[in-house]
Order: sequence, then C-alpha cells, then structure tokens
Amino acid sequence: PLPASRTNLLHVTVGPDRLVGRTLNELAKATGYRPLQFHRPFDPAVSSAGQRFSRLGVAAYQDHFEKTPFALRLAPPGTTERLQQALPLLLLHSSRQSEPAIALICCLLLRQHDDTRTRQLHLIKEMGSAALLQQVDQLCDSVDNLNALQQVQLLQRVMPALKTLSEQRFVQFQQLIHALRDATATPGLTQWLCCQFVEHSVAVHYQTSRITHRHSNQNLAQQAAAVSALLALVSSAAGDDKAQQQAWYSALQQLPFAAATERPDVNFTVLTQQLPQLLALAPLQKQQLWQAIDACVRADNLLQIPEQALLLALALLLEIPYQPE
Repeated sequence: PLPASRTNLLHVTVGPDRLVGRTLNELAKATGYRPLQFHRPFDPAVSSAGQRFSRLGVAAYQDHFEKTPFALRLAPPGTTERLQQALPLLLLHSSRQSEPAIALICCLLLRQHDDTRTRQLHLIKEMGSAALLQQVDQLCDSVDNLNALQQVQLLQRVMPALKTLSEQRFVQFQQLIHALRDATATPGLTQWLCCQFVEHSVAVHYQTSRITHRHSNQNLAQQAAAVSALLALVSSAAGDDKAQQQAWYSALQQLPFAAATERPDVNFTVLTQQLPQLLALAPLQKQQLWQAIDACVRADNLLQIPEQALLLALALLLEIPYQPE
C-alpha cells in the first residue's frame, strides 16, 4: 500500500501500456476518493477512465466516481473517505484479507509489558507460523498508535475477512487468540472486546448451533447481575471515582433498579459468562438497556474517546442501530 494516508495527493508513475480503466477505479477506492495526480509517462487516451479523468478534472471525476454503480456497491458516497480519515491505509488494506486480518487481531491482543509481549509473540510463532509473526511485526506499530475508538473500528472492519477462513483455519485461530488472552494476567478492555467480537460475530458463522433462535423472556430486573456487570464496565470509562459514580447513578435512573444498587467491580470473567444473556434479550429490553448505557456515558455531558469506543463496540455486539458521532 502507498502511504496516501499522510498526503492530500497520491502521486503515481505508470507506463501507458500498463494503465487500464480499473486502475483508476482501484486507486480512487484505495485512497478514499482522494484527488489523483499522475506524472508522465501517462497517456489519457489509453482507457475510458483516463479520458474521463482528463475531461472532468480532479473534483468532477471524484464526484462522478462516487455515483458509479461500482462505488455505490461498496458503500454510500463518502464512506471510504471517512474510513480513510479514521484508519491508516495499511490497516484498511490488511483488514480486507483473511490472513492479515488474523495478524491484526493478534496485534490488538498484544500487551505493552515486555515479558507478556515476549510470551505472546512466542505463542504466535509456535501456534501460528513464522509468516504470521512477520505480519504481526509489520502491523503492530500502526495498531499500537490507534486510539480506543480506532481499535473498535478496526475490529469492525476485520470481521468479514475472518468469516472467509476455512473451518479448520478458524479453529486454529480461535485457539491462538485464547492462548494470547490467557498469557496476560489481567486482560484489558481491548483484549476482552477482541475475544467477544470473535466469539459472537465470527464463531457463530462456523458453529451454527450457538445461534440464538428465540429472544429471552426475562426482563432487565431478572438479569440484574448481567446488566450491573456491563454498566460497571461502561461507567469505568467516565474518569475518576466521582465521575464513575455519577455515570452509574445516571444509568440506574433508566432501569427498574433501586437507587441504592451498588456498583460492582469490573470483572471481565463475569462479563464473559453473562454477556450471552444480554445478547439474547428481547428488542424492547435491549432498547431499555441501551438507554441506560447512553445515559451512563453522557452523565457529564462529555463524550470522551474511550466512551465513544464503548458505545460503538456495545452497539455492534448488542445489534443496536447506532451512528458514531
């Protein structure tokens, strides 16, 4: 991938005998419809796309391309540009392919502590391959530089590619991420989200018996332990203890819980066990839970990046319509 994410223009040098119409389309897609500037040698007459580019100019060609059936099949106009702004081009490109997608998940699971990271890298080589370790090495710096929201956006991007793995390859991948998770004494939020996305968004693609065919008939009061565990996690992103307690009380006001309900400690093991109960809630119960989550993160009228990341992640897991701000 070319480092177009750091420039406003993509400079391309090509021979006229190698330029075809598809090249322009692919370059425009890869750069989020950024303006294209071609250096000589370039003969616009080589392809219809080249002729159209010369005739319309940069701005008009971008507008034309976003309206083509090819671009509209990819996403609504401007979607790729917004993703380009959110994630580096190298990560966007890697997220489209199954093996690099595995490497990206491994990067997200790596911890910063030297000893833990060393053990995890050893596991990647032993349970994966030397080629996978090399891909992780190439991608990990870019992944390490992402903020919490970008990490969730990257998780969202890699899910389709992971679903193209063979069943045998997916089982190997699943064993690897469990080992990487267990290599850490205290998993963080990113590591927990990675495992939950794989378990609830990808694993059901291979293990159809895990698909829930009926909604739970229990209400939120009957699922108080699971709801409290999730809201404890959401409120923990609010900042100091005072802000966390304020967020917790704001969430309680949206629920049929006593105002004196105590906030439990964040426990990822408990959350892992109880998340399936929340995913199986009926739509009206999920909507009420979502209102509590939303009130929790907006208690101080500020939406910090970790809170934005949690909103997006939980909306994806709970299958709640949500447009990030």
